[in-house]
Amino acid sequence: MKKLSVLLMATAALGLTACSANKSTSQAKDTSSKNKSALIVHKHKARGALSANNISPQENVALITVYAANKYRGAWQNTLKNAEQDALNVSLIQRDDDVNYRGQGYIYEVSAGKNLQTRYTLQGDGSSQKIFLYQGGHYLDAATVEEIVQFLNKLNSDSEISRLQKKVTMGGSSSSNASAADKSKADDAKTNKSDIPGDAGIFYNSCKLSRRLVQR
Repeated sequence: MKKLSVLLMATAALGLTACSANKSTSQAKDTSSKNKSALIVHKHKARGALSANNISPQENVALITVYAANKYRGAWQNTLKNAEQDALNVSLIQRDDDVNYRGQGYIYEVSAGKNLQTRYTLQGDGSSQKIFLYQGGHYLDAATVEEIVQFLNKLNSDSEISRLQKKVTMGGSSSSNASAADKSKADDAKTNKSDIPGDAGIFYNSCKLSRRLVQR
């Protein structure tokens, strides 16, 4: 009888050990499954695919506006918000040798329903062209076209740029030579693409304008 009791106790102990082992294995599988699931949930989003080449004038305005709104907020952010309800209009302001504005040629003023004096100027050409940003007459900073595109690609702003550029409208010039500017705008509107913001389409640089004024 003693041998039988010992045998039964040994069998029971082996059974408990087996159950404990199965439970540990099951818990390990559950933990592994949860870890795999967590890895899938935390996948990184792909970056945007905006390019600094072959940019239309309307896309230029959208790029600059979204960049400035995210980088500096304030009036630029309000202008971007207002564009949800109104068109995003760009007007040309003749600088009259105003030393407060950097860059070359005209001052570009971006507004949507309310004028918040969100402006920019240009210098250079190509993807390395500099955009000088202003808010209420105050200089903020400068960035190249390439830097702006890289910044927005990190934010995956493709769809926002696509929507906004459809709302861009081009206003007139506030210069005393408005008739020359309007003629230039009509002539250049035939070519609607450019890889240089402000240098093609209805955006023209100071060199083009100077040549036209000399011929008049």
